[in-house]
Amino acid sequence: MSETYAGRVNSNYAMNSKGLAWTMTAIMSDDPAWGMSPEFYFHYLAEYTASPKEALDYINSTPRGGVTGGFILTDASGDITVYEGTAKNFHMRRSGDRGETGPYVIQTNHLVDPSLSSYNPKWLPVIGTYSRYDTVFQYFKEAKPGSIDFAFAKNLFASDDWFDAGKNTWNRNQPGGKEISNSHTSVNQAIFFPADLIAYLETGTPGGLGLPTGATGEYVKVKLAADPKTVTYNADKDALAFYWDAADSLRHDQNANAPYVSSAEAGEIREDLDQAFAAYSIGMDRASFANLSSDPKEQTGLWAEAMTYYAKSQLYSQMAKTELLKARAGSR
Repeated sequence: MSETYAGRVNSNYAMNSKGLAWTMTAIMSDDPAWGMSPEFYFHYLAEYTASPKEALDYINSTPRGGVTGGFILTDASGDITVYEGTAKNFHMRRSGDRGETGPYVIQTNHLVDPSLSSYNPKWLPVIGTYSRYDTVFQYFKEAKPGSIDFAFAKNLFASDDWFDAGKNTWNRNQPGGKEISNSHTSVNQAIFFPADLIAYLETGTPGGLGLPTGATGEYVKVKLAADPKTVTYNADKDALAFYWDAADSLRHDQNANAPYVSSAEAGEIREDLDQAFAAYSIGMDRASFANLSSDPKEQTGLWAEAMTYYAKSQLYSQMAKTELLKARAGSR
């Protein structure tokens, strides 16, 4: 499971139904080498490898080139590692090697391990990679036990705050900074739960304002399985659950005469909910025709259409819920 991208079958992250999840951040180098560009790894690792070991075996068997790369690899076991390096020099890094206080690792766009630091170009601070690393590291360091979940990751990506490790201080509310994940160049995000085979994918600036036009800042939930029918039916259930969660929350606040739910506010939320259910209805239509089809090619296309509409429904429902939550927070 990944997102398509201009010129790519999938993006620089993926999770498959075998439970392997990985990402690859671009590692810049002033000493590039000819070899396989990162896009080759994106497709192969997503489709053919079933474990971090298999992924590493493949990476090591190929001549690496371009900005390959900082690979974070994990699976349902919870074991997580970073295989970081340039085309010629790589190092395996694990939780605790750089002072991590829990089972996590951080990787941005520079080489973290001291044995590789000499290969980092001198101009790297310009792209903010060191500050982004420190910021994400601090978010995890300050997190309470058991609090690292989907909401944690969503808020981290959308945050406009960054941490200055040199001064040991947070810089709050600085939109657009290169030191944050919610920057002008951040165009898609992924959050994976390999043990549950659940992926959350977001297209656009994670704060919901920016690229592309119509960015929402919300995530599509996909639970993987062995066949497209089951995956589609899972998306159906999640789309309906998101819808009723938002609709019931709105109804609850209206019944309570909550002052922050004005007629205008409620109208905007209802418009999103109407869009959500319209998309859900078309998804059911496409899924029904997929069930009736005996042509494998046609059936696959219909499952894909159904998934698209269920994804649209999920996004509109979550937009409605987020709007309501913001109204609640603003009333405090």
